[in-house]
Amino acid sequence: MILYHYSNQDVEVLKPILGPTRHGGEDLKAVNKPVIWLTTSSEDIQDNQPKFRYTLDIDEKDERLFEDRPFNSTMKDMVNFGISSVVIKWFFYTSELKPQKKEVWNGENYV
Repeated sequence: MILYHYSNQDVEVLKPILGPTRHGGEDLKAVNKPVIWLTTSSEDIQDNQPKFRYTLDIDEKDERLFEDRPFNSTMKDMVNFGISSVVIKWFFYTSELKPQKKEVWNGENYV
C-alpha cells in the first residue's frame, strides 16, 4: 500500500514521535504513544504546506501499521453526506520507517 507522510523535517529515516498536531478523536491505540502518521492522500495541500513529502510502500498486513478508524469513519461520513468528494484514509505506524522517496515542496508541487 502506498502511503505518504508530510513533514518540515528533512530526514532519511522517519521515527515515531509524540506530536503537537494530534487530534482528540484519534484511535485509542495512538493516544500518548509515539507514532508516524501516514495518509493515502498524495495531495495534502494546506495553508502552511509541509516542506517534505515522504512516500512509503507498506504491506497492509504489517503488524505495526494501524488504521485510524475513528477519523476514517468521519471522513467516510463526509463523503456520504456530500461534504467531501474524496475519501482520505489515515494510518499510524509504531516503528521507524525508511521512505522510498522524498520530495520537496516548490511552492506549487512536490518535486
